[in-house]
Amino acid sequence: MPYLLSAKTTSQSVSSTVTQANHWFSNINWASIQATIINRAILIVIASILFFILNRGGKYLIRRVFSHYENSQLAGSRFATVKMLVLNIFSYVVIFFYIYTALSILGIPVGTLLAGAGIVGIAVGLGAQGFISDIVNGFFHYFGRAARRWRQRSTRTN
Repeated sequence: MPYLLSAKTTSQSVSSTVTQANHWFSNINWASIQATIINRAILIVIASILFFILNRGGKYLIRRVFSHYENSQLAGSRFATVKMLVLNIFSYVVIFFYIYTALSILGIPVGTLLAGAGIVGIAVGLGAQGFISDIVNGFFHYFGRAARRWRQRSTRTN
């Protein structure tokens, strides 16, 4: 007999749970959820198109600026390295802002992610301090040499 009582109580609790679940699902505003999902999807598509255009246009401009110097005496392996470095930095910056925008559209709090990334960035920056110093010194050395050549050419023509 205790088994029948237990089955009856279990049946009542299942029935009660199903009733509560039906009540909970009937109170959800599905139209609002659907509109929010569609709205955010459209915003992400628009942002993707804009960032794609920005990426392509920026790379085009960078290549165009560097193409003016490709036929001069400044061109060489160092020139190609600097060109690729500038293109890669531009690409990473665009990707970073695209991810930032997409997460903001989705409603994810980006401020806390940036704070955590800042702390990690400081740690990595301190670890890579020598490498960054070498890159900056290389830029100054290369462009300093290019400026000296330009000055020499301009003084010869005057």
